[in-house]
Amino acid sequence: MNISELEKFKIEDAINFHDELNPLLFDEDNKLKPEVKKQLDIIVDDFIEYMGLPDLAVEDVIITGSNVAFTYTPHSDIDLHLMVDFAELPESDVYKELFNAKKSLYNDTYDITIRDIPVELYVQDTAQAHHSLGEYSLMQDKFTRYPKKQRANLDEISTEHKFERLEELCIEGLKTKDLDKVNEVLSIIKRYRQAGLDTKGEFGPENLAFKAIRSKGYFQALFDLRNKLRAQQLSIEEEFLRRTFEESIGITEQEVELSEEGVTEQYGEY
Repeated sequence: MNISELEKFKIEDAINFHDELNPLLFDEDNKLKPEVKKQLDIIVDDFIEYMGLPDLAVEDVIITGSNVAFTYTPHSDIDLHLMVDFAELPESDVYKELFNAKKSLYNDTYDITIRDIPVELYVQDTAQAHHSLGEYSLMQDKFTRYPKKQRANLDEISTEHKFERLEELCIEGLKTKDLDKVNEVLSIIKRYRQAGLDTKGEFGPENLAFKAIRSKGYFQALFDLRNKLRAQQLSIEEEFLRRTFEESIGITEQEVELSEEGVTEQYGEY
């Protein structure tokens, strides 16, 4: 993406209002289409296996967000939340870190879609409050919170201003070559959105600005940059450890080269 120019804000990038649920996912009875549910079940089982915790007590799996409401856009994800009672875990803080790490790795590693809709997985504490217009239980195969058809009075001016602030932050992050800076930008955006959800809800300017930023591709670009910088960092660390090890046992770079030449002379080139 071109990060030298600011994108024009459009409220349609954040939210649309529809008279029916997403027909790609739901049938005329407002139930998940069987083939969609089957594939989501497969994804959940694979994610649990990936975490390496086969005995994890998942109380429910719920779909949240715009795709279980009447406000979906072409950029909306399918948000799958595995509901787990953290209070039942022996070391809840350790497990929380594990869940977050595994979730990030899984979502970044596998480009999972259903009918071209990206699927994002989370592990959520049952005690944690969650803001969503609708909730659909995958285990019960029904809505546990049915969304209302409502056309909110959106504060487009405030949303546009907040979008511009977030966009400038994203562009600042995309121009850096500092991994810590990129992670800081992602963390700020996440806290910014959560604070808006807690105070003003789904239709608040902060959440709408977040959705518009996501639809423009800024988050994916930041995630890609983060992964690239992390890979470079690991490569440098690996090279440093290799050289430190060789120096500790008295092998110099020249000796390695001479040794390789001797092998070539003795056995010939392949």
